[in-house]
Amino acid sequence: MEIPFYCSKTPLEVVDGEELSSLGDGVLLGRDWSGAEVIPGFRTVIAFDRLHFYLFGERHGVRPNAKNQKMGSFVEGLWTEDAVECFLRNPDTGAYQEFNLSPFGAWWSARFASYRERAPGSANSTEADAHGKVSSSGFSAFLRYPRSELEVWGIELEKCEVHLSAVALSESGERYLSSRPDGTVAPDFHRKESFAVPRLIEI
Repeated sequence: MEIPFYCSKTPLEVVDGEELSSLGDGVLLGRDWSGAEVIPGFRTVIAFDRLHFYLFGERHGVRPNAKNQKMGSFVEGLWTEDAVECFLRNPDTGAYQEFNLSPFGAWWSARFASYRERAPGSANSTEADAHGKVSSSGFSAFLRYPRSELEVWGIELEKCEVHLSAVALSESGERYLSSRPDGTVAPDFHRKESFAVPRLIEI
């Protein structure tokens, strides 16, 4: 699955995330880890400008299964309910950073030195900004995160690898959606095989 990564030389004007939605098709995550279809799927869009990284996610046709977390709050454990996720990886060092975004606009991030080796310290940022809009028929949410915080960890957006994923909580349990699923192994969004080089698209 190709991952478009929209890039702008000038600052993007993003208020509620709809501006990100209109950048392009993004990626539709519509199958779980085993390849079974998930309806409705999650649509994700990633972008960056000279100051920020942006993550946008939406799902329409079903009310999200997630707690009403305070918008903009930094909350670990969002992956246990409906959530959009993005992983950015330095292909040379293997270091990567994970982002989770809830339908209500809560978010979380962590840095890893290598496979599941969590780095000390927090990836929280006072300059980050997250929003979410939820209705009975779906949600849209976005996160804006400073590039400088990524670069400290060695993540250069023009050169990084990407993995997009989502968690859908259903009556039968959690379903794991991925831009590179592999049903031959247990669901694991952190595997290096899950990452891919995105296609940079100038806007």
